[in-house]
Amino acid sequence: MKVLVTGATGFIGAHTVTRLLQGGHEVAALTRTSAAALERAGMKAVRGDVADPAEVLGAMAGCEALIHLANVYSSGRGIRASTGVSTWRPPVASSIRRSRRGCLR
Repeated sequence: MKVLVTGATGFIGAHTVTRLLQGGHEVAALTRTSAAALERAGMKAVRGDVADPAEVLGAMAGCEALIHLANVYSSGRGIRASTGVSTWRPPVASSIRRSRRGCLR
């Protein structure tokens, strides 16, 4: 089965990708950063941003399943400016929801 994983470069995502590959699945990941170790293990990295519906849709082409483990945060203005704590932007779910038809193609 071809599976798209968001958040593949994070702790849980990397372990999820490893288990999927061990299970014989074809794995693609939408990633903003390098995922060289996972690519060497057999994962296909697709550069993009989970907050961009078009990029999510493109990454989902041909996938039979989606495992969404990513979240988007901002380290700019807001709470971080006064406290040093990152502020969370709205969930990425809306981008995934708008792109869910990609799994059905």
